[in-house]
Amino acid sequence: MEEIKQKGSLALRAFWKGRGEKRGGQVELYSYATYIGRAGGNFLHKRSGLLYACAARFWFESVASDDSLFGFIIKGSTQPAAPLELDFSVEEIEGAQLVPEQLAESLCAMDAQGLADFGEIEGLGKKSGLFFSNRALMFTLADGRREFFQLTREKEFLEFI
Repeated sequence: MEEIKQKGSLALRAFWKGRGEKRGGQVELYSYATYIGRAGGNFLHKRSGLLYACAARFWFESVASDDSLFGFIIKGSTQPAAPLELDFSVEEIEGAQLVPEQLAESLCAMDAQGLADFGEIEGLGKKSGLFFSNRALMFTLADGRREFFQLTREKEFLEFI
């Protein structure tokens, strides 16, 4: 059993080392994630994948809905298996907060006008009862974009920022 753990650990380290080399740095933080979408994007992505910090940027890479990663089957994507990658600089992040997943999905499904009509988004997590709902992490970026993710390690990401 110990030998299996060691082989799995080596494969995991090699995977993250490869991602670091691809992105020009060392992976500092990672999480399994679902990219919900961008506020006002008029589209729900709901793509499963990985979100990680490397070389002063956050990177998201989707995996196919029928894929497995290190033996774990990752499900839940509503899109075909076309890869999705996105990134943004850590310096671009003006804020991050937890919001209810349902609110995140509603904001991503709105078009730009609907989002403008909706009004202020910051602070909604505190007002809308996160205690009993699934949560999403909202990154507010300097250019006004708001990107939403569900993370398995949301606390670590909030501390990292």
